[in-house]
Amino acid sequence: QVTFSGPTPHVFPPSTNQFSHMRVVLGVVWATGAHLHTMAVDHTGSATHVRRDDAAGSLEVTGAAAPAESEAEMTARFEEFASLLSAYGFGELQTKKLQPAELPQEPCEAEAEGVGAPDGAPTHCRPWKCSEGKKQWSMQQRIRKEIHDLSDKEFKLYSDTVNQLYQREEAADQDNSTHLYDHTTKPSMVNFVTLHCASHVGHSHDNFYPFHRRMLLDFETELQKQAQDCSVTIPYWNWAVESHKFDQSEAWRGKRFGKLPFEQECVEDGVAGGWRYVHGDGEDMCLMRGGHWNNWTTDHYRSTLPSWTALQGHAESSTYGEFRQKGELWHNKFHCMVHGDMCSMVAPRDPVFYSHHSFIDRFYDLWQEKHPAEHQECAGCTMLPNFGFAAATEYVGALHPTGPGTTVPVSDPSIWVQYAPETYRPDIKFEEEQARLNQTTPKLKYNCKCPSTNGNEWS
Repeated sequence: QVTFSGPTPHVFPPSTNQFSHMRVVLGVVWATGAHLHTMAVDHTGSATHVRRDDAAGSLEVTGAAAPAESEAEMTARFEEFASLLSAYGFGELQTKKLQPAELPQEPCEAEAEGVGAPDGAPTHCRPWKCSEGKKQWSMQQRIRKEIHDLSDKEFKLYSDTVNQLYQREEAADQDNSTHLYDHTTKPSMVNFVTLHCASHVGHSHDNFYPFHRRMLLDFETELQKQAQDCSVTIPYWNWAVESHKFDQSEAWRGKRFGKLPFEQECVEDGVAGGWRYVHGDGEDMCLMRGGHWNNWTTDHYRSTLPSWTALQGHAESSTYGEFRQKGELWHNKFHCMVHGDMCSMVAPRDPVFYSHHSFIDRFYDLWQEKHPAEHQECAGCTMLPNFGFAAATEYVGALHPTGPGTTVPVSDPSIWVQYAPETYRPDIKFEEEQARLNQTTPKLKYNCKCPSTNGNEWS
């Protein structure tokens, strides 16, 4: 990180050849409040973020290494970038290397053990054991269950905590365009919506899976902080096991997400019943859901959402590029089957978003499990501007060495995410029944005519 004090010019000259050893696209400039932001991304996927603070009269430049870049290469690139900015009229500069937060080496009694407080700090919910008189920290284990496998009591804890986040006031000082939560912030649901809207390379890009994986982790951390309970996790909804009866799922009952209406309507029951948001134009509006698939036939939406068997087959055979592209397409279809706010970039307004993406992450976890040699493959991954320009590969994660699931971040693993196998499997019964019928039912010819829903006749 380089900090300049003194004059801070407002415009950087766009160029594609400011550096001797790489091409840089420089000049993506946008203003938010009192800050000027500039991002430079080169062909290796490395990035540099520039932030000018009018009040402090300073400019801060933060850079991160590209996935295949050595520390020496990053240092040389960053010093050259800092020199360039200095040449364009910035004042005195100071340079410091940012280090990962060190875990406290607190004294403890022999054989003692415990768990860190759910406070968002580096020791958040991490278990420790005493060794040689010091606390030795291990990873927090987060086990996510399928929504049908949660008891009403478990879901009520989740629902109550999500509602407490909804009721929080928006963190006005939170810079959502370069969002990086820590234990000092108290973001609301609105902040997560803003984060998603400013996700830049989090969609239609290989960053899709690691971006949303990091977003889920932050949301989950906030839930645990709010509930003061390390056991609170996001339930995933494997909608693929019931894609043949999507609109009839128990997930749409009042004790879960609430109604999926035939026409687009305000959400009035379930976890988000009665929620309202203020739109950018100042208009107060309810959380909306439904109204897109109401004219589709059952066969049409059965063919729109894949079965779990189809998803498993895709995870078995595809490369990461193929997996990401087709997986993101299926993910999009679910969003717009729910429709309303879910079929837009403000989708995180609806709690369905988080259980949907928890399932998408479970699908990604499945692909990584089936491809252990390539599980960190992410050829097109770059940086995550919304998360302090962390390398996306940090949240590709690593397979846990002794058990199922993924550990993140790669360079300093602190969380081990596992997905409990779903016991609710209506797709198995459905597909087995279809196969049985296909084998045992004689092929009959019918000569009757029946009225169809559009008034015509079919035979």
